[in-house]
Amino acid sequence: MKKKHGRSSAIPYLGTWLDIARDRAATHIWRLPVTSKLANDAGVLMWGLPKTIEEIDFEVAGERATFTLSMDGREVLSYSVRASGNRVQPRSASAVYSLYEGAPHVTYINHEYRDMGVELGGGSLSLGDHPVADELRGLGLPRRPLMASWMGHLALDVGPPEKL
Repeated sequence: MKKKHGRSSAIPYLGTWLDIARDRAATHIWRLPVTSKLANDAGVLMWGLPKTIEEIDFEVAGERATFTLSMDGREVLSYSVRASGNRVQPRSASAVYSLYEGAPHVTYINHEYRDMGVELGGGSLSLGDHPVADELRGLGLPRRPLMASWMGHLALDVGPPEKL
């Protein structure tokens, strides 16, 4: 699976929606906060992902799940989503792009989701006072999401990075 750069659609967002529906959407990892040394080391040393160990709080209250990311004792963001669903997405592959050993690489991840929920226009994002929150504001956030999703169960296999 290779994502072609520069494709466009006559209808805004249509190409992106079709890529998501066909499981052809690629991801570039900008930052990837995790909560343990094992997760950090595996991501950095094996795949070159820009992982850092941070504080991530997770809370489920009623039908909502809220994730709050803090760095250096300051809140970066808080994201809330409806935490329910009964959809199943069969096993498929996605491309993840990163810099590994100073060069661009792609890693393919085979994944399967269960107890998945999708809500158009769902989800709620608020930004804190950390400098990373300011970077996100520079990208035009927070805005109402086009789509929010919940994955109750995830199974995945991560392949080795391939140099581009």
